[in-house]
Amino acid sequence: MHAAENAVLAKMRAMYARRLTAAQFRDILGCHSMGEVAAYLKDKTPYGAYMTDNASFADIHREWLEECLRQALHRQFETLSYYAYAINAQVYRYFVVEREVELLGRSLALAKKHSGGILPAASPFFSKHSSVNWRAVEQADSPQAWLAALDGSPYYTVCAPFVSGADGTVDMVLLDQALERYKMRLMMQLADTAYERGPERQALLEQLRIRVDLKNIVNLYRAGILGHQKLPTANSALITEGGLLNTRQLQQLIGAADTAAFCAALQHTRYEGMIDLPRDGYIEHSVDRYLFRVCEHALRFTPHPSVALLSYVTLHRLELQNVIHSIESVRYGAAETAAGMLVGIEI
Repeated sequence: MHAAENAVLAKMRAMYARRLTAAQFRDILGCHSMGEVAAYLKDKTPYGAYMTDNASFADIHREWLEECLRQALHRQFETLSYYAYAINAQVYRYFVVEREVELLGRSLALAKKHSGGILPAASPFFSKHSSVNWRAVEQADSPQAWLAALDGSPYYTVCAPFVSGADGTVDMVLLDQALERYKMRLMMQLADTAYERGPERQALLEQLRIRVDLKNIVNLYRAGILGHQKLPTANSALITEGGLLNTRQLQQLIGAADTAAFCAALQHTRYEGMIDLPRDGYIEHSVDRYLFRVCEHALRFTPHPSVALLSYVTLHRLELQNVIHSIESVRYGAAETAAGMLVGIEI
């Protein structure tokens, strides 16, 4: 490993060390208004460096606050991207694609309302590396115009099958799944071509395949157990290929009649630690807890910058999710409920 790779690992581990503590989350949950939350985040957490100045937090809206936090997230990712790009690590594309997929969802929502809209300001790094003409996307005032604005980018082919009809009907569920599959396939291709057939390639592919499995587990549980849909084979459209679960294991999950049977099927896989599925069926929380453990271990012990990069991204997104849950709790007066949903934090 050369010096630049060591610098990437050191940078990520130092950034993770500045994550919010349990005490800080207790403080946030103890706030009484959006203004108090905003002031606390600005003055007493690393997020403050990315929040715009505001003379008074008295009239802060939740949407504004959450957007500031998302911008902070992407700015930190771009800092890491510069490091990764400097050592010719193609994994930096992950950050660009993540942001593209997020903005596509926002812009399509605006286009469905038949009015263009202003998307969050793009940084020079994102503008340079994105494959999308965002000015054209912003001006789209219908789903058809939105799709036309994607012409020339990889997303046109991905999205076209799900935007149909004269009225621009959009199957949002299938479109979201298609974008997620595209993102995962791209990352696997990058891992497969950018690294020699050695330990780093194997470790990165394993991390990606775990994420494929977790997405499949969520989709199968929600469709089969909560939605009572009949999913006859492991070739279901809900399943993304490329995970570590084999056909037999997927078929056992598909055939599960209830939560208990689903958990029993998981016990025979590498995800047996997820058998603590909540009674309310919120499987995403169980998946997030599992993913947190995997990523925190990888970030601390992996010698591979690409694996650490992917793990740090996931951990930071989980922290942002924790903060947003906390903000929601302040808004609705449900601090106790939010405390139980925090991932990787014991309150």
